Amino acid sequence: MKTLMIVDDEDDLRKSLCAMIQLGKQIKVLSAANGKQAIDTYREHKPDCVFLDLGLPDIHGFDVLRSIKEMNPLAKVYILSGYSERETKTKAQELGAQGFFTKPVNIFELLKLL
Repeated sequence: MKTLMIVDDEDDLRKSLCAMIQLGKQIKVLSAANGKQAIDTYREHKPDCVFLDLGLPDIHGFDVLRSIKEMNPLAKVYILSGYSERETKTKAQELGAQGFFTKPVNIFELLKLL
C-alpha cells in the first residue's frame, strides 16, 4: 500500500485533504501539523509522497524539504503554498520539490498525481 503525508498547520485543510484522498483510494494517509512532526513522521514511515506547506509555525517548509531530501534524495515532495511568486517556486524546485500547488488547492490536481 502506498503512503502519503500531508503537512499543513491549517487543521481544516489538512483533515479535508486527508479525508478526500483516502476516499476511494487504497492509500495510507499520514499527517503532520508542523515541521518537527513532519520530519519525525517522514523518518519513521518513509511515505511515498509528501504534500508540504511552506508556512509552518515552527520550521519553514523549505527547511523541512531539505531535511527530507537529506534522508532520501529521491523523496517525492510537492509544495502547497498560498504564495505563488516565481522566486518561491524556483527555490522549491532548486531544493528538489517535484511540483508546486498554490492554495486553495484543487483536490483533483492532487488526485491526478496519485
